[in-house]
Amino acid sequence: MAEIHDKIKIYLGRTPDWVEEVIIFDDLDDKGLYIKEWRATDKPKPTQEELDALWVTLDAESIL
Repeated sequence: MAEIHDKIKIYLGRTPDWVEEVIIFDDLDDKGLYIKEWRATDKPKPTQEELDALWVTLDAESIL
């Protein structure tokens, strides 16, 4: 399973500025990393489910 950073890079099609555009955080509550702030203007903030689905699709295509 890919890290959230990798999924966001694939979603955006580029590497965001991790300080100004996309802030990833972990509350240390065993739920893991999540998008705390989304300031990227080229695409709307994705849900975790959207990021997971994108990764599953890309992983399946790489097998073919």
